[in-house]
Amino acid sequence: MLLVHGGCHGAWQWEPWLPWLARSGRTVMAIDWFSHGMSRRLEHDEWVHRGILDVRTEVGVGVDQAPGRPVLIGHSMGGLASLAYAISHPGRVAALVLLSPVVPARFGGAPIEVPVDRGRLWPVPPPEIARQLWFETAPEAHLATIYSRLQPESSQAVWEATRWTAELAVDALDVPVLVVVGARDRLTPPDVVAGLAEGIGAAFITLDGVGHGVVFDPGWPALCERIDGWLRAVEEPGRES
Repeated sequence: MLLVHGGCHGAWQWEPWLPWLARSGRTVMAIDWFSHGMSRRLEHDEWVHRGILDVRTEVGVGVDQAPGRPVLIGHSMGGLASLAYAISHPGRVAALVLLSPVVPARFGGAPIEVPVDRGRLWPVPPPEIARQLWFETAPEAHLATIYSRLQPESSQAVWEATRWTAELAVDALDVPVLVVVGARDRLTPPDVVAGLAEGIGAAFITLDGVGHGVVFDPGWPALCERIDGWLRAVEEPGRES
């Protein structure tokens, strides 16, 4: 499994998931985008203008290092980047799991009116706003740690994620897909994500009472179980998940 984080985050967001998924008998890896976490830093101008689809480069590095064809699990912007990689590199991945994914332009909804100065990095929002956007159902004890690890993001990527401008030829997709969204998601609204799932013929799960930060919600172990069950059903046709 190769795990791809979302905007303003890093591979650190998957820390609780990694041992759980490994115990299911899988090799598990998580990557940092360029200029995130421990990855190499880009020059300011390159980073500011770097779009979500450009993250295919980092996904490709991870895929090249994986043993065999990995399952890509991407969250938010990382979901769109994972989808883009699978489309542009047929046969390289075994399956996709898209968690609260940013969707391609043809499935986009109403613009999300967050301020974006496209000549500067998009700053980390104040704590209360960040909580509403990304981790409103995370345990109270974890909020300060999560917030302290957030970082600025490419303004181009934020624009694409909030105005639904990234174009993808999804008809070329040739792998099984599971799409997951929280019923309270403000950034990737459930009806928008449901449209993507229907458009690509994906299995679809809505999580009641959960927002955008499905990775941090206390119910994440149950979600991992559902992902694992779906994958086993895909890998073993005829098996019920």
